[in-house]
Amino acid sequence: VSSSNSNVRAKIVSHVESAFGRIHERPWGLGFIAAISGSDLAPGEKLFVDFKNWDAQTFAQKDFTFKTFVDPFATGRYLEVVKQPTLSIEHGAPSRVVAIVPSATAAKSVPCFVKIEDAWGNPCLSETGTAEATVGGVVTKIKLAKGRGKLSVPLSSGSVQRVSVTYKNLHAVSNPVVVGKTSFAYYWGDQHGQSGETIGTGTISEYFRFAKDY
Repeated sequence: VSSSNSNVRAKIVSHVESAFGRIHERPWGLGFIAAISGSDLAPGEKLFVDFKNWDAQTFAQKDFTFKTFVDPFATGRYLEVVKQPTLSIEHGAPSRVVAIVPSATAAKSVPCFVKIEDAWGNPCLSETGTAEATVGGVVTKIKLAKGRGKLSVPLSSGSVQRVSVTYKNLHAVSNPVVVGKTSFAYYWGDQHGQSGETIGTGTISEYFRFAKDY
């Protein structure tokens, strides 16, 4: 930690980096306290924090906020800074293509959902190309927007089939789809998740939008 005022000395005196202990109420449990000495910070002067040997999160986040408080009267009562330092954590380069189809169908075609992800599973929102889905030698082109696309793919003969998908130099095979009449409808999903309302990130609207779109 350093300052634009050469007379100000800053030193980290306390920090929390794991789930054991909290520096503040959740979800702001991880962080540190920097002690200021030597002189006071005047309006317009700045503190600079250089993050070294800290593990960066692997999931994309629109508004990553460094929640900042200050103890202006040295009484131990911290006040929240009006303008919080905020940045956006973006997805990485495309690393894999994912193809998802229903587990069972009695139809002659099946909706195929395709998405492009980086190495950590984040949707690659900047990808807007075209993926090719192949079943039994028949190729269907699926246009992508914001890293995803969906289109009906014709099925060939066979009781269990898979869809092969190619996007640029990435290849994937879908989950199996059972072709034929069935008494059950199959549904898949995550059984648990968190938003910024608890110990996760993002808004509740973003949480459900992600579940719907990806």
